[in-house]
Amino acid sequence: MKAIVSKSTRYEKSIFIIVFFSTFMLVQFGIFDLFWCLQVVFFLAHTITTRKLRITRDRTIISLYCIWVLSTLLCFVSDIPLSYKKNSIIAIVFLVPTFFTVSFYERYIRSERFVAYIKKALALTCTVQVIVCIAQFLLYNGAHIDLNQLVFRDILHMVENPSQYKLGVFHPSGMCWHSAFMAPIVIIAFVVCDSYFVKTLAVVDAVICNNATAMIGIGVCLGLTGMFSIVDFLKRASKTVRKRTFIAISLIVVAIIPILFCTNIVPVVYDKIVDIYGRATGAVYDGGSANAHIRYFTAYPNVVKNSSIIQFLFGYGTGNSGYTMSNLYGQYVDLKSWVVETDVMNQIYSNGIIGFILYYSFLLYIAIKGYKLNRKYFILTISIILAGITYNIQFDWVLFMEFLLFLTIKFKVDLFEAGK
Repeated sequence: MKAIVSKSTRYEKSIFIIVFFSTFMLVQFGIFDLFWCLQVVFFLAHTITTRKLRITRDRTIISLYCIWVLSTLLCFVSDIPLSYKKNSIIAIVFLVPTFFTVSFYERYIRSERFVAYIKKALALTCTVQVIVCIAQFLLYNGAHIDLNQLVFRDILHMVENPSQYKLGVFHPSGMCWHSAFMAPIVIIAFVVCDSYFVKTLAVVDAVICNNATAMIGIGVCLGLTGMFSIVDFLKRASKTVRKRTFIAISLIVVAIIPILFCTNIVPVVYDKIVDIYGRATGAVYDGGSANAHIRYFTAYPNVVKNSSIIQFLFGYGTGNSGYTMSNLYGQYVDLKSWVVETDVMNQIYSNGIIGFILYYSFLLYIAIKGYKLNRKYFILTISIILAGITYNIQFDWVLFMEFLLFLTIKFKVDLFEAGK
C-alpha cells in the first residue's frame, strides 16, 4: 500500500493536466479533441516507461465497456445504414482511451494526495470555464465580439462553428459548442469548488447561458444543497425551534393552496402540459425543439414495436440513437448519423434496455453509495442525471469524471475533502 502511494506522486501532474484540459471541447486537432489526445499521449508514455499494460479488473467498468462494444458489433448484423455503423465504430474509438487511462490511474486513487490533484484540476478547469463564459457574455453584449469565433475559428482555425446562435440570439457556451454543454461544468463548479464566489459565478453562468439544461442542473444543485442545509439545521436546533419552523412552513403552505385554486394558475399549467404532450406525440415532426425532445420519450413504445429483440436488449449501436427517429419520423434524415439530445433515451436507443440499466445503475451507485462518504457525491450525480433528461451532456470527459468518482468511493477516499 505504501509503495503504491509513493509511486502515485509520479503521476499527479499528468492526471492534473488530463483533468484540467478535459472540458476544453473546442481545442481540437482534426476530429480529435485535446482531452482524447492527452489521454493517448500519457497512456502510451506511462505504459512504455513502466513496461506494463494495465487493465482494470473492476467488474462495473468492464461491464459498461462490454455492453458498449457489443452494441456496436451487433449493429453490423442489422439493416441500419452503413454511415451509422461507421459512426458507432468512431464512438467506440473515442471511448477506448478513457478505459485505458482509468485502468492505469486506478491503483493510485487509493492515495488521498493523488485524489486531491484530481479535485484541484476539476475545480480549476470549471472555474476557468465559468469565467470564460461570463467574458463571452460581456464582450458580445458590450462590443459585439464573439470570443469563440475570434479565438477558435479566426485565429486558431480549429473549428468552423464554435458558438451557439438560436434564432439569431447569442448563447454563451464557454469553450464548448452549445450552451447546454455548460450544464455539467456549472454543476461541478458549484459542488466541487470551495469558493462561494465561484459557486455564485456558476449560478450566474447557468442564467446567462439562457439554457434550460444548465438551469435545471444548477437548480437541482441549489435545491438539494438547501434541503440538506435545512435538515442539518433542524437536527441541531432545539425542540422549540423545530416546532416553530414546522408551524411557519405549514402556514405558508396553507396560504398558498387557496391562491392556486382561486386563480387560473393550475388550469393554465395543466392546459400547457396537455398541449405540449399532444403536439409531441403527433406523427409529423413540426421542427419544434421542445416537441422533438419530448417525443424522444413518447416514441419509445413505437420504437420497441419496430425493433428486433436484439435491438430492444442491446440497442442500435453506441452513438446511433438518432437512427430510430430518422427511420420512424423522418427527423434529420439528411444527416449521416446523429444522437438524440437526451442522455436517457440516447442510452436506451443506442445500447438497449440492458445498457440503460447498467449505466444508470452505475450512476445511482455513485449517488447512493457516495452519499455515505459525502453528500456532495449525491448532489453532483443526481444533478447531472436530471439535467441529462433535457439534453445529451454525457460526454467522454463527463464519463471519465464519473469513473474517477466511482473509484474514489470504491477506495473510500473522499474527493471533496481531499487535500483539506
